[in-house]
Amino acid sequence: MTQAELASRSGMSLSSYKRFEQTGEIAFSSLCRVADILDSLEDIEALFSRKEYTSIQEVTEERRRHRKS
Repeated sequence: MTQAELASRSGMSLSSYKRFEQTGEIAFSSLCRVADILDSLEDIEALFSRKEYTSIQEVTEERRRHRKS
């Protein structure tokens, strides 16, 4: 798929799509439309998934791991 086709299918101008590829800047709604067209919407959904904890110990251990990173 060309840039022009992807931009058109996602409702963006070609210049907006090219700017996204060059700078990484894009409106969230446009990013979701592009991801949907590329069959990658689940990747965006994964960014906002919540982990379910079974104990406070799991929470503190995860926070500790993130601090060390």
